[in-house]
Amino acid sequence: MRWQWFCWVGAAAVGVRRAPTCPDTLPGESFGKVSDSQINECSGLAASRKEADLYWINNDSGDGPVLYGIRKNGKHVARLRVENAGSNDWEDIAIGPGPDGSKSYIYIADVGDNFRRRGTVQIYRLEEPEVPEDSNPYEEIKVQAERFDVTYPHGKKYDCEAVFIDQGDAAKAQNTSGRVYFITKGDNQNMNPEWRGGDLFYVDLPQKSSAVDIQETHIRLDIVLATGADMTPSGSLIAVRTYGEIRIYPRAHSVERSLAKQPCGVASENERQGEAVAFGKDGESYITVSEGRFAKVG
Repeated sequence: MRWQWFCWVGAAAVGVRRAPTCPDTLPGESFGKVSDSQINECSGLAASRKEADLYWINNDSGDGPVLYGIRKNGKHVARLRVENAGSNDWEDIAIGPGPDGSKSYIYIADVGDNFRRRGTVQIYRLEEPEVPEDSNPYEEIKVQAERFDVTYPHGKKYDCEAVFIDQGDAAKAQNTSGRVYFITKGDNQNMNPEWRGGDLFYVDLPQKSSAVDIQETHIRLDIVLATGADMTPSGSLIAVRTYGEIRIYPRAHSVERSLAKQPCGVASENERQGEAVAFGKDGESYITVSEGRFAKVG
């Protein structure tokens, strides 16, 4: 994983209200490698809201309902088992607000569907647990999650690997805090909506487990093979990554209006098969990770 720093370009510090501007990114820096060989096919990544140097990470399909906690240097410090969850194809995770405004929630997106066969996919939502300072990373922290079976409009089936949670002041103002956004994966060459990719959907999850319909936004990103996404805790930036690039969209008003605009070009590093991206807890940097054993952290 590679740690990327950025800063705002503009006059926000002096209180002048202007349209959001693109961040200026600095060269990335690697702080180590993922220390545990069990974390070998990283697909999702999210920064803890409880600790400044804790990231939750998941493997791609085949690993079971497990999340791993790692530090910025790649050290494995926790293993989280979601006891009442399935694991068909976990592709992304995110952290954001939920039913209790005083707590942070982990959202697990079991939304992968390479062959477009799943009529229903799942979102799991759970309260982010505490990780004891002296915890044994091989002793599982067992948790329960709320399960939401979500269905795309018109019976369509999509592959998706990029999910993020709306949050921050703009989301509060629009009453969309905790809204789950999906960006579909595809090569941008097939005009069949189920295969082309870049389509933006969302779902507002209820208080308790239930079946929910995904909503269309009629926004389509001009992007090829979106593999991960995240939003800063303040809601000011949205990151979307592919195998070959990272795009950042300044948040202005709604998510839909923001993603309909041209993205910022930012610095990123080549990775074996980069899939995951997450902003840090402070929102002033982002971290990426590739699939493969002992992937670089930074």
